[in-house]
Amino acid sequence: MFTRGRSGWTNALAVFLEIKITTSILGGSAWTWDEGSSQYYLSLFLPSQPDLNWANEDMRRATYADMEFWLDKGVDGYRIDSMNLMSKHPDLPDAPVTNLESEYQSGALYFASGLQMHEYIKEMRTKVFDKFDCMTGGTRVQQRREIHFRSLSRYASDLPEHKATAAKMLATNLCTLSGTLFLLQGQELGMANMPKQWGIEDYVGVEGRNAYTEIERQRGKGADMKDVMKELRLKARDNGRLPMQWDVSPNSGFTKGEKPWMRVNDDFKEWNFEGQVGDKDSVLTYWKNILYFRRKESGVFVYGKFEMLDPATSGEDVFGYTMTDYSGSKSALVLLNFSDQVQNITADRYNG
Repeated sequence: MFTRGRSGWTNALAVFLEIKITTSILGGSAWTWDEGSSQYYLSLFLPSQPDLNWANEDMRRATYADMEFWLDKGVDGYRIDSMNLMSKHPDLPDAPVTNLESEYQSGALYFASGLQMHEYIKEMRTKVFDKFDCMTGGTRVQQRREIHFRSLSRYASDLPEHKATAAKMLATNLCTLSGTLFLLQGQELGMANMPKQWGIEDYVGVEGRNAYTEIERQRGKGADMKDVMKELRLKARDNGRLPMQWDVSPNSGFTKGEKPWMRVNDDFKEWNFEGQVGDKDSVLTYWKNILYFRRKESGVFVYGKFEMLDPATSGEDVFGYTMTDYSGSKSALVLLNFSDQVQNITADRYNG
């Protein structure tokens, strides 16, 4: 759509006639030069993803039409990614210099959470969402970094001897707290982050690759990058984009093509949907059971009151809390062991 509509883009995209020093969210310059128009356009993520000008009414109408098209097709709703980037300073001025070591500077002051953000979101709801029985969710740029890795690998353990137990423990954590549940594909199987032995060549995410390249530039070619790879293995966006592991066939059944857009996790033959679907002790079965339990006891776990146990009682390795319905007649004690050792705590007052 960007290529096809380029000839009439001036008002629909965020464009400017001179270079700015703003950094993109994924690294590098946020401004891309277009030869055809002799203009720079704003691309806070990638040059192939130019930022739209939400102040342009024609653009908003076209966007709403696209949204209605898919809702008419039967999709259940939308996740609005980085919705706080809709409204920007109309002049898109230079970013202030706050990091002397960086060639480009953060321009979030001018491109994030602008004055019209809520106006655009309200209009979107009125023009589109109110016409359908659908669900929507939104994320802000500051939140995005927390949702792309596998919680199993970051907060628990994906070692073979602990993997299933750890995945069930994290499922218990999510399903016994109020709020809307969001799962990355494969989380219901206990899928893990990218293996430690994979190199930077196996990472395809622009943000991670750019960060690696910049740090290597600062350190010098051939520098030790083990610490960077450790951080990428824990936090890179690629982790949440690993192909779904369906079965033991080539590419784990994700595609019949030669290969998917990125490598399938090495453990797919031992860890896949087909191998768990009929297993009463599998992570998948556990997710089904605890989701049923959450719905059954929604007064406690969805609408209940949260109270955290004092760490002096639970210990540093156990996350403990109670969930109590608002009548006070029913309460649940939840104890989650985030270590690989047996933990003992005293909980006499919670008998019942």
